Amino acid sequence: MTRSKLLFPVLFSVLLAFALSACSKSEDSEDEEHFASSQQRALEKAKGVEDMLQQSEEKRRKELEQSGQ
Repeated sequence: MTRSKLLFPVLFSVLLAFALSACSKSEDSEDEEHFASSQQRALEKAKGVEDMLQQSEEKRRKELEQSGQ
């Protein structure tokens, strides 16, 4: 067989495998929700740290202004 005759069945098989795996129901939906919720918690924690740093910076600036006057 020539190369072009072998290429079509191989590509068709690969595409069929991808299509079938994409259509199957995922049993790991619980893990996906857990992953998303852990990412959300990390984001909220980072925002809390950012707020704390901003408050600290504002306090430091006020102290510097008061000591300079």
